[in-house]
Amino acid sequence: MKKIIMYISILLFVVFSLGCVTIAELYPALYGKYITFEQVSQPYLNRYGIPEEVSSYNTDGYFSKNWSWYSKGIIVKFVSSKYSDVYGWEVYSTYRFTPR
Repeated sequence: MKKIIMYISILLFVVFSLGCVTIAELYPALYGKYITFEQVSQPYLNRYGIPEEVSSYNTDGYFSKNWSWYSKGIIVKFVSSKYSDVYGWEVYSTYRFTPR
């Protein structure tokens, strides 16, 4: 068992040092399933309802969606990026303010 752990450790060190694989690419094998946008956004839909404004941004390996509820004083930014340690979508930031 100790030999297997040692070989895996050496393999991971070589792979990461060569830049062949990112944490996000290894995540499914190490930790499990992809986190969907629906899983991340559903609690906000349940709490605040349909967003009053939605915007999206997509570029090479980076996706973001901003949901705004101006009458409730909150903006949420969701992201999915191959540069992140999260495999799938996550809440990147929330901005709270005095509602209009």
